[in-house]
Amino acid sequence: MIIGVVGAQDLVPVVSVAVRDALGVRTVEAGVAREEDTLDAVASVTPQVDALLFTGIAPYTVASGSLTRPATFVDYTGTTLLRALLLHQVARPALQWLSIDTLPAADTIGTLVQSGYDADKIDVLPFRRDGDTAKFVDFHTAFAAAHPDALTVTCHSQTFAALVGAGVPAVHLVPSETSIVGAARLLLQEANSALGADSSVVIAQVRRRDDRRVTDEALQGMAVRLAGTAVSDLEGRQFVVTTRGMLLQASEGLSRLSGLWVADAYDVHIGVGIGNTAGESFRLAGHAMTRAATRPGSAAVVETRGSSVVLTPGRPAAAEPPQESLSTIAHRTGLSVQTLVKVRDAVGPERDGVTTQSLAEVLEVKPRTARRWLTSLENGGFARRTGTLRSGVAGRPLETYELLLP
Repeated sequence: MIIGVVGAQDLVPVVSVAVRDALGVRTVEAGVAREEDTLDAVASVTPQVDALLFTGIAPYTVASGSLTRPATFVDYTGTTLLRALLLHQVARPALQWLSIDTLPAADTIGTLVQSGYDADKIDVLPFRRDGDTAKFVDFHTAFAAAHPDALTVTCHSQTFAALVGAGVPAVHLVPSETSIVGAARLLLQEANSALGADSSVVIAQVRRRDDRRVTDEALQGMAVRLAGTAVSDLEGRQFVVTTRGMLLQASEGLSRLSGLWVADAYDVHIGVGIGNTAGESFRLAGHAMTRAATRPGSAAVVETRGSSVVLTPGRPAAAEPPQESLSTIAHRTGLSVQTLVKVRDAVGPERDGVTTQSLAEVLEVKPRTARRWLTSLENGGFARRTGTLRSGVAGRPLETYELLLP
């Protein structure tokens, strides 16, 4: 496993060394002098790595719309923040007023209140895409002017230098080893899960609706789109063998039949099986073909052990909920039964249109926790992406999911 470490050039080596020493994985460093260079850094490092670890929420947010690898960021709101404040509390026992930039307001204030700080004496300016050093400096200097005994806490080297130059008491947060290793462990779990799921064997059986063979050129074209191999058996049946990752990519998350089959002069039926072994995938493909044959016109049916998705021209995928028990789903997704129950109950009977934000708000967990749960469910075949939802604010649109829980 190779992890790309992306972020401020003064922090990347610190994070990289901590990850290598604690987890024994290889790292590729991509430090940037300015946050606006983050996208270029991500583009250059992505082909070399299996996952991306950002040094903080700022570079992660900048890059979030272009990520194609499992990714997370080092969270400063816990051990890192409290340790920094503890050190300054010893030197300044009267410390009460705090201004903090970049970190999420709710999590930060909640952490500090639990540690004895007064929420009314804390001001947080979360990171925004349109934010810059000048805005952070203005925020901190205005707060310090109103509260002369205040301490400013910044996650930015440039902001820290400007504040020190202006004579404003400031702390530059550097991620703790505990926070770095904790984030890296979660990232490795997500990356291993994604790699394992995406490498699952997929077998797609193809035939014309009139039970005749499709042309060799058409079958080979499908194999190219799926980055797979076109084969025929002794009985003349035609197949394409590929992986789950390539199937999801070609079909846009099991939503487009055109990603598998380009419209031709005749209708086709496609039965796709996704199993843990080639034998299981072959058996599921046969079941899927039987179901596809009952559909009018061209159709593809994708079957796993827990769900079935129907793809037809010009229509979104129609999913059928799985019939497996929660304990089986827990085993396949790596989530506990208790977590599955919480997620199912939080969503209720309306299983479509779920986002990381809506799930996080209902269950009162961090968005990245909700994202990890949805990713695990998707990788296990118990959630699928159905579209995007504009949140009304700048930034990446929220992806919506349909949960396929019993």
